[in-house]
Amino acid sequence: LWMKMLALEFPVNEIKKELECIILDIVSDRVFNIPTMQLKLQAFVCAETEKRTQFPDSLRNVFLNVAVEILSFSGNEIYDQSVALNFDKVFHLIIKIIEERYVENKLFEVSLNDLLNYEFWPSFLKLYNSEFGQKQKGIWKFIVECALGKLESLCSDIHGGNISFIEMKTIRNKRLQLNLLCDVIKPARSNELQNDVIERLKELDYFENYVLKLKYFLCHIRNKLIDAFAQLIDEKEFRSSHFQCVYQYLRRHISHSPLDRFSYNPRVFEGENVECLQVLLKQCGVKDPSWSELKHFVDFLNTQLRSCESSIFCNEDIVGDVMPGLKTFVVKFMIRMSK
Repeated sequence: LWMKMLALEFPVNEIKKELECIILDIVSDRVFNIPTMQLKLQAFVCAETEKRTQFPDSLRNVFLNVAVEILSFSGNEIYDQSVALNFDKVFHLIIKIIEERYVENKLFEVSLNDLLNYEFWPSFLKLYNSEFGQKQKGIWKFIVECALGKLESLCSDIHGGNISFIEMKTIRNKRLQLNLLCDVIKPARSNELQNDVIERLKELDYFENYVLKLKYFLCHIRNKLIDAFAQLIDEKEFRSSHFQCVYQYLRRHISHSPLDRFSYNPRVFEGENVECLQVLLKQCGVKDPSWSELKHFVDFLNTQLRSCESSIFCNEDIVGDVMPGLKTFVVKFMIRMSK
């Protein structure tokens, strides 16, 4: 473990604080398994010299000082120090989460990024199992239920493959936090989770190998893609009678113009294709419609409007004295029905 840690490379301007946090977490969690202080120090000092040389002397001194200082404590002292360092920060952090995200003890969704950003969840759960966390009522009980629920949810999401590549990159960049999360989950569940994460990270590596190739490909077909998507509505389609009929009726319907004496004239062409598309998108009744849904809306409404125009009951000259405004009402009904 020490050899691997000494071989790691970190940005010089970020190393000190990060290293101290990592050392404290790893030593307090892992070193207890080494039976004697002599073996602990020997495990640290005997790491391969050539791997240690990857650290600048100043940073290696930080590493040595922090590690030796921590290793000089007994197990209980290490735990007490960890509690002293983390307890207040953990408590206030989680209280802040609850104040912002939970109202009247009702659990709302906390995003994966929010969860991973709070690396003190595992420390908090350890505190809960210590003498500080034996209270089983009130806010403590609620906090722990929230914490365990989110950890179990994270485990299920990763195992079920319900996390995107971007979120997986967040997890990979926070490998330490992921390991700590695994520590507070049941051993069998933890192993299952870790194995599945390893496989998914392999998927991610495989995926990222093709990112540059995809960018190269997209760069070369960029102009064709722009031409294809900038087309909006084909000019021939836009000038066709079924599009023009629907568009002209909808245009007057939106402006609240009377429709009783209006009839579509195939020889009259109105508007631009951009405006036509905007009108259809607003009136079709489907949020973010596909082209086939938009086309179906136009075809259906066009059929209804043609039937309306051919009906004697919608002829203002015939029924205007008896039923004025009937055609306007019928057209509005047909638009609603088409939606």
